[in-house]
Amino acid sequence: MPTVVRILLTGASGYLGQHLLNHFVQSPPITDSDVMYQITALYHKAEHFSKATEAITAKHIMIVPKQCNLVDYNEGDAFDVCIHTAAIANIRVCQNDPAFAEAINVPTKFFEATKNIPMIALSTDQVYNGKQTVDPNDASTFYQEATAKPDPLNVYAQTKLKMEETLKAMRPTANTYVLRSSIILGPKAPIAPEDAHDTFLHFCATRNNQETDLWVNEYRTVVSVRHACHIIHWMVQQNMPDRTCAKGEFHIFNLGGNLRVNRLDMAKAVFEHFGFESNGILKAADQTSPTVPLDISMDCSSLAKFTGIVHEPATLQGLMELVFPK
Repeated sequence: MPTVVRILLTGASGYLGQHLLNHFVQSPPITDSDVMYQITALYHKAEHFSKATEAITAKHIMIVPKQCNLVDYNEGDAFDVCIHTAAIANIRVCQNDPAFAEAINVPTKFFEATKNIPMIALSTDQVYNGKQTVDPNDASTFYQEATAKPDPLNVYAQTKLKMEETLKAMRPTANTYVLRSSIILGPKAPIAPEDAHDTFLHFCATRNNQETDLWVNEYRTVVSVRHACHIIHWMVQQNMPDRTCAKGEFHIFNLGGNLRVNRLDMAKAVFEHFGFESNGILKAADQTSPTVPLDISMDCSSLAKFTGIVHEPATLQGLMELVFPK
């Protein structure tokens, strides 16, 4: 009989959640062929997601979709590791209702229930304020998790920083990995696309022959969804029940790529990929919202050193080929 590794995945019907499930289906356990993943896939409201998971079959995985309100979930001790991706990430929604945003993004009852098992939790690059002086040609001047002090400008990022602080205070005996993620880009959600938002690049692909203003003063070190899945899978592997790794360690890592780009850069790459004419269509504009950090380029070398996993793809052209496979 195979050893069953019980994984709890929150936000399973979201963009990253669906790609993670698809990744685990396509990637058997790295270290042991006699291991089976049993993934309890938590989702809140997703019309097509639960039905779509019924079609997923592989000998090394079993997916159990479960609809729930994460705020009230209290069954964490039944699992070996938790991947926490669920959040209210819409900045406007969070600004309009801070109490609601905090209740969802800092679910203390859920964190209490899972405090004794390893957790990989998604945070955001927006915990940085974007006011640091950055040299575009020197990654060592980008935000580094070990030295940059978080100073979030919007409610969404404030709740994510509180999530980080809550996890650190509540989990002295279980390993915790907080990933401050940049914008995640990749193909459409693979299981139930109807239940997950497309990425910014998919929006750009709809703007052919339509004038569009795009920010040129907001920079991010975007990350491919494939890389995010590889990183999270690696962390799960390190914390399976038979591993002898240290316990109770708390890590914060920047999760981004090696491409420092603005919105216009990304849109132009999409237009070039499809052969669209961009002159006169894609227009440079400035982001002026006081709640949006402008340049939060991140140095992600610490995560690469920790995991040994280098970000791919390394170019915008390679990213386009990943996002829009032919």
